[in-house]
Amino acid sequence: MVLWNNFFYRFSPRLATPKRLFKYPFSLGIVAMLSAFLIERFIAQIFEVGISGILQTITYTFFVVALTEEIIKFFILKKYLENPDVDQVIDGVKIGFWLGLGFAFAENTF
Repeated sequence: MVLWNNFFYRFSPRLATPKRLFKYPFSLGIVAMLSAFLIERFIAQIFEVGISGILQTITYTFFVVALTEEIIKFFILKKYLENPDVDQVIDGVKIGFWLGLGFAFAENTF
């Protein structure tokens, strides 16, 4: 994480993106993963999903897990992109990168 942060600030133009925009996306990625985990667990309990069949596992993985995670990250990123300071495509890419990095960090940690 420190290496990516150093990379962005070393090779991106100075003052192109306000630093305050990068204060919370990593933390929100962690929160997004925790909320996605709880939602997926709730859905699994409702439908009593187990690892009984390969088709059931594939269906649950693609239609519940993937959609839940991506929809949560989409809404968080959409809220960030409504900020008037995000005026370049690279700003959205950087914010999305940090959001995904926080999500992956929490997912791999837990």
